Amino acid sequence: MIQGYENLLTDKRLDSIIGDNESACTLQIWILRIKTKTNIDNQFLYGRVTSGTFKSDKWAAANLDEFSPINDDVSVGVLPVNLYTSASNMRALLADIGNGMTLGGLSSKHELKMDARLHKRISSFSFGLDFIVRPVMHLPGRDYFRSFVKRLSPTSLASVNSAAISSSRKSSLFDIRDKNSRLIAKLACEALKSDTGMDFSTLDTWRLGDLELIVAPSLTRNESKKYVFQTKGDITTFTLSERLTYTPCRLVITIRAWSDNCLLSTHSSTIKKECEYPHTEIFYISEFKHRIATAYTLEVHAETEDSSEIYPCINIGGHYFRQMNLTMNVVENLRVKINTDWLSKQVPIQELGRVSQATQINRSSAKSHSKIGDSNTDLWVDINHSAENTISGCIPKKSQGRFFPKLSDRVVSRLDLAEWLRKIFDLFPNTQIAWIDPFMEDVGIDLLNTLGSNAGDYLVITGNLPKPPRPAFAKRAKNLLRPANKGSEAFLSQSKRKKILQDKTRPTRLKVMIQQCKLWSDNFGSIRLRVLSLPSEKLHDRMILIRSQTGEPIAGFHLSNSIQRANENHPLLITPIPLDVLPDTFNYLDNIIQSSLHVDTSPDKATILYDSTTQQSKQVKTAELRYLTPYDSLRSGDVMAWWFDLPELAGLHGDNLQDKLIARELLNDEGLDKKHFSSLPSKFWTDGLPLEDFDSAWNSIGYFLANSQAGQIYENEQPPIPQKISEQLIAYLEPGRSDATPPPHRGRAIEIEHYLAENFFSLLTSRQDPSRLFFDSLPEVAWGDFYAIKILWLRNPSELIKWFDRIAKHPEKNDTRRLALLTCVLRWAQFTLQFHHNEEQLLSLLGSKICAANWIGLSILDSHLRKGGDINIIERPHNLYGDKKTFSLYWLLNEGNHYSSEFQELIIEKITESSPDNITSDFFSKLLDLLRDNCGDLHHSTTWILESLLLEMIQKNKISIQQVALAWTNELVRNWNNALEGQHLSFRVPAEGAFSDELVLMFEYLDSSTQKKISEYLRKAFDACARVVRQPFGQEINCSKYLKAHQTNLWIYALSERLALIDSDSKHLFEALSNDSKVIIDRRSKHDWELFGNETLVRYAMTDPAQLHRSPLKYKLSLACAAQ
Repeated sequence: MIQGYENLLTDKRLDSIIGDNESACTLQIWILRIKTKTNIDNQFLYGRVTSGTFKSDKWAAANLDEFSPINDDVSVGVLPVNLYTSASNMRALLADIGNGMTLGGLSSKHELKMDARLHKRISSFSFGLDFIVRPVMHLPGRDYFRSFVKRLSPTSLASVNSAAISSSRKSSLFDIRDKNSRLIAKLACEALKSDTGMDFSTLDTWRLGDLELIVAPSLTRNESKKYVFQTKGDITTFTLSERLTYTPCRLVITIRAWSDNCLLSTHSSTIKKECEYPHTEIFYISEFKHRIATAYTLEVHAETEDSSEIYPCINIGGHYFRQMNLTMNVVENLRVKINTDWLSKQVPIQELGRVSQATQINRSSAKSHSKIGDSNTDLWVDINHSAENTISGCIPKKSQGRFFPKLSDRVVSRLDLAEWLRKIFDLFPNTQIAWIDPFMEDVGIDLLNTLGSNAGDYLVITGNLPKPPRPAFAKRAKNLLRPANKGSEAFLSQSKRKKILQDKTRPTRLKVMIQQCKLWSDNFGSIRLRVLSLPSEKLHDRMILIRSQTGEPIAGFHLSNSIQRANENHPLLITPIPLDVLPDTFNYLDNIIQSSLHVDTSPDKATILYDSTTQQSKQVKTAELRYLTPYDSLRSGDVMAWWFDLPELAGLHGDNLQDKLIARELLNDEGLDKKHFSSLPSKFWTDGLPLEDFDSAWNSIGYFLANSQAGQIYENEQPPIPQKISEQLIAYLEPGRSDATPPPHRGRAIEIEHYLAENFFSLLTSRQDPSRLFFDSLPEVAWGDFYAIKILWLRNPSELIKWFDRIAKHPEKNDTRRLALLTCVLRWAQFTLQFHHNEEQLLSLLGSKICAANWIGLSILDSHLRKGGDINIIERPHNLYGDKKTFSLYWLLNEGNHYSSEFQELIIEKITESSPDNITSDFFSKLLDLLRDNCGDLHHSTTWILESLLLEMIQKNKISIQQVALAWTNELVRNWNNALEGQHLSFRVPAEGAFSDELVLMFEYLDSSTQKKISEYLRKAFDACARVVRQPFGQEINCSKYLKAHQTNLWIYALSERLALIDSDSKHLFEALSNDSKVIIDRRSKHDWELFGNETLVRYAMTDPAQLHRSPLKYKLSLACAAQ
């Protein structure tokens, strides 16, 4: 037997887990499994014995063969194994464990069950031989005492009595000198943290190698508190619901009020041994009443008559929240083209999701900050903290850096680097950030524009010489010549890259970098960025230096190599520059810049290569002046000669043309005369444009239309244009036309390819508004293209949409212009139909072969119907039939419900008429997806789908009530599972409550197999909640998940209670489920439910379920089901 084990057996504080009784207890052990090519080595990592709620005398484990690779030869896994048995059995088990008995031997001797798969893996495992016993110690609560005590309770709920059987060799479990051992240690600590909530890498390191015996005197066996402690209000109360000790004892209660770690007052009281429970002690503590305390501690000790020793039972504390800061981040739902080649290099498929997160542009989201609470009763706390902050700024603590391995060692190293940079830039948004890199290229510019904020000022300092020649640079140059990704304009085009590489007047590296700066400015817009080149001999280190807007140094980081090839041939080490060294670093850099800019007279002195403010002002100026002189076109005179029937203007352009126009009073100081340029000549609408080389002539007309009132072409102003004009304009819009004017970019460019490739169902269920999507993402096209689109859309929309369908499906060589034209068509169509209804245009969109056009058309139709339009228009498009038509009707019904539309009954009538009989379950599921609200729920803020639509479909044998009930069950289970995975759990009586009631009312009309299936779904959902709740110290592992599991279980209880009242073959299953759920509910006290429960859900669960059967919906259901 282990030396000292007898002392544990006689300690009454551990009677509930190793006493001579049949109390339930749980043994948890974690086995470290190191797998090599030849064998698997099992080592004891950590274990604990806690109170339990049931006994099975069976070993249980999951994920038996889950390993993570350390290198090519070694993989590691942590296997948690549980045993639920009695205290008396545990008493004997621990003695045999100390004698070195294996798990297989323990199972045989103590009649413990172990299945064959588990027996094969761990039956030969033993804890070892060299053990020592740590006596019983009382460990304080985890949260408050974290800053004062190194040995803490494993849970925040309570302080605990803790003893341990410790391996004497626990310090040699890992070897700090061995790289593999360090990796194994990290993986083991992460696995333990995931299973226990404790941090074995820092705070709980001392527990490794221990088999810990834990008893929490203030918790019941199901881990609910035996006491309620309240300090809010005029009085402070301590209520004890049952005894804290194994035998009756006198209790001493001590309450302390603290202010910023200083003791304000101490209050004490006693509870007699003979006291009956529940019992409440009342304290009058002015520090709590007047809210000048920042923390409290509560201690309860038990005094025995036969000993002078006092045993602690409760030792907890807590802080009061004086202030809360809230941050809300609203991300724009818009797909923008961003290059990911650099980040996605060698990234495995399972990590590709991180690429999109890393390239999320911070400036595309809106952030708001707010503060709640501001205490004025204890101002000394703020003053003290301010003084501490000042001193800590003057004498700061040293910080740690980051190490990013080579890509060959860690394929997501660059993703880690991008995430680190994002955190740094988010931490210092309104600052001046200088990035010094002698060989900065386009990658650094991309990272700054992607991760930077609009509030910051950014400076890139680089060398003025190219990178020394080496084979890697030749490969880089070769890559630059490759075409950019299809449809991507965030990169240099192939022709631009060639020009850059062929231009020998400036180093290639700098040309690439500056061009990337300009491309960001042209596309999405640039951060406030300047690029400064210094003589290369003056730069050596790579650094990121951050200072406030007033010039005070804030932070700095030293980078071991340049960002362009970070992690490729060498790892990247980022070392924070200590704050006491940072001022000298800034001074050194400032001196270099000043001397290079103002003193150095050499040819390669400092130069500002790029300034975003100057670049943007040039762009604005260029945009304003671009089309102010339409007379510069070589065909301007020919167009004017045709326009006014003045042959003498033919062939003129520029100043000569302007002089002639002024002489004929066609041009004045304000520009083109409004009287003569109010509209296109009427002959255009009958004869077209009878000039040679139509394309160049139309280019010139586009300039005149853009600069005069003639460009304001309205509906019904002229009769339809002849077919010849339509053909000419269609030919003019061909993307591959060699002499076409290229479209300049303005602002962000929408990723139109994504929307063109999406199917109709995906677009309808995306919950995006196409009007906002295309309005906010307008790509600029040449004026000739714009007016060709405008005229065709007004006069011959069907021909324009046919052209649109053709070029949308067939990419051209000049893909940039094609995508700009496609976006312009969709944007202009959506824009005009929002303000003026035209049935021919709407039918053209609905009849398009491209789903994106149908989507926009359907959105316009929805707006039209809300204004009293005719629903029968949906019958006319030749391309909107079958599933497309069905999807459209369901989508319109859902949108109409949002606005209480009057045409809802007409749509329901069309749905029931056009729907086939016996709709399949899969197709029915897709139809329901079209009826979800903006949050993705079927129930909406008030339920309507069943009563308004599905009852009639059930009555007409389109669907069965079995399908509806299963869909409702799946929806509830989906919400519950999402809650356990971290999403919000909402419950409102008119929404989730009414939705649950609908399932209950449908239940009695279901066949027995469907009823049983529903009971199985609910049982499975309950089991998932129970597993979370029943984990020892489950609240410590994941508090949010633990609370949501309790709330979900309460919802399941309410549902099972209602279903158990219905006379069915599954009645006993729901009664059993209700009883099991009630056991889980009783694990929490009434006070806990008041603090952390959903009040609406609690009231719903406690409502008399019999009332539901008086609902009017029950009668409607009976009529619908009777007709089947």
